[in-house]
Amino acid sequence: EETFADATRDIVDGFAAVEAAGADASLFRFPQLQATPQLLAWVNANGMAAIGADIDPKDWKGDAPERTLARLTRELTE
Repeated sequence: EETFADATRDIVDGFAAVEAAGADASLFRFPQLQATPQLLAWVNANGMAAIGADIDPKDWKGDAPERTLARLTRELTE
């Protein structure tokens, strides 16, 4: 199970990666879709905005991007 420190590090690292690519990092989804009251408070304190998800693309599985996209597309059309 991911700890609070792991989750906040994932969030910060994700923002850094998006910004390093030259994009504006203004939204994120919680690592592994796991929002807790403690994480929500941390997000608010750091001026971030989180989004939810009704469909999990399971991008954490480490599959090739094409496979992840195919899985997500299938879930969106079912």
